[in-house]
Amino acid sequence: AGALIDRIGRRASIMILGCILMVVSYVVLAFSHVAPAMPMIVLGGAFILVPAALWPAVPLLVRQNRLGTAFGVMTLVQNVGLMAFPWLNGLLREVTSTYTASMMMFATLGLVALLAGIYLRLDDMRKQSVLELP
Repeated sequence: AGALIDRIGRRASIMILGCILMVVSYVVLAFSHVAPAMPMIVLGGAFILVPAALWPAVPLLVRQNRLGTAFGVMTLVQNVGLMAFPWLNGLLREVTSTYTASMMMFATLGLVALLAGIYLRLDDMRKQSVLELP
């Protein structure tokens, strides 16, 4: 995925696409009786696209003398999420005895990421559109 994104560019657009796929997958898992295999495959695609577009975009957006700090902050935020959301997911499972609330929590996170991706794309359009270039 990274090699393809390096070749075609469109990093912000691919992040937006991945977020849309994520939200749709979680909503389908939460509220439909569709066999979970297909939404999980789509979710896997989203989990491939977003990081493959996001992490290599950092050097395009951040000055070189701040690059280590930018990657450090991204890693910090990611690790806080990896700590907090499994805990919250377990709490929701205990309280509701279903997976619906958990799926909606993850869909909401995807929606927040989608809004951030749209903002990033709009901001990039106002500047040099470096994220959309190969």
